[in-house]
Amino acid sequence: MPEPLAAWSAVSSPHRPRQRTGRVQGITGDSAVLVELNLDGEGRTSVETGIPILDHLLTQFGQHGGFDEVISTRTLWELFAAGPGSRCRSVSCRGSSPSM
Repeated sequence: MPEPLAAWSAVSSPHRPRQRTGRVQGITGDSAVLVELNLDGEGRTSVETGIPILDHLLTQFGQHGGFDEVISTRTLWELFAAGPGSRCRSVSCRGSSPSM
């Protein structure tokens, strides 16, 4: 009797490339920035830079490029004024420090 065939996921998973993702966060002299990118995504975007035309361009870039992106910026004044437990636009702040 022949052996049963293995499930396709077991056969294909070693040959499937890893997700190509990146995450960068940083603080400049007056702002905090978070960028998350998944090149193998589905075109889901969350962009809040505070500059409407830049938000639109970056959103279209992700949606038409077929990758997922999260881009969020906050000024340090916004971070400190928001207080502990606040939300940084599309990402969660950790307390009131600017270290997203």
